[in-house]
Amino acid sequence: MLELNYIEKDREIVSMKKISTMSIIALVTAMLGACQNDAAVTKAPAAADKTTKKVTKVKKAKPVDYTTLTKREQSYINQLKITAIGDSVMEGSAYKYKKVFSQMNLNTSVSRQIYELADIERSMIDQGQMADTLLIGLGTNGTYTPEQMAQIMQVAGTKRTVFWINVHTPDSPWEEEVNAALAKSAKKYQNLTIIDWAAYSKDHNDWFVADHTHPTTDGINSLVTFVAKNIALKNL
Repeated sequence: MLELNYIEKDREIVSMKKISTMSIIALVTAMLGACQNDAAVTKAPAAADKTTKKVTKVKKAKPVDYTTLTKREQSYINQLKITAIGDSVMEGSAYKYKKVFSQMNLNTSVSRQIYELADIERSMIDQGQMADTLLIGLGTNGTYTPEQMAQIMQVAGTKRTVFWINVHTPDSPWEEEVNAALAKSAKKYQNLTIIDWAAYSKDHNDWFVADHTHPTTDGINSLVTFVAKNIALKNL
């Protein structure tokens, strides 16, 4: 009997060892599974970050080439009915304007002032000479008041598109005043667009004769192409 009791006890010990071993194996397996799950979770954000980077990547726009017109732009400018009113700067560039803008009706005069513009507009409208697109090249001979601009834009009307070339006349005391006033006016009148000739020509002294205001042949080519490009880009 005593021997049997020892045998039974040995069996119980062996059985308990088996159970303990199985429990340890199960516990280790569970822990390994949990670690794998954690690793999968921590990897997920990295994949998401790659996706985000692909979505937010934006291509940089190519800079506009103002030295030439595309075929589409040339076609548009050639067919555009446009009225141009300006001073001696525009008058000296008239031959190039008429070459580029084949449908342009040009009205220019030496030493013309901005305050004269409203009356010129009225006269041209009465004679049926005012197109739906108006180009203005005034300001090299002096500035204007807000009241004068209000009258100019009122006569032009809200349905007419108005482009105004700002001025490059660094030797005059009113260049900055005129250009600042034009920029301010463009914010007030939705149908007024300023063509920034002053900024475009700033570092090109070779485009101007001795007075730094009237353009040379190269300056005229650059001016008219720049004006045409701006008008085309605004409307196409």
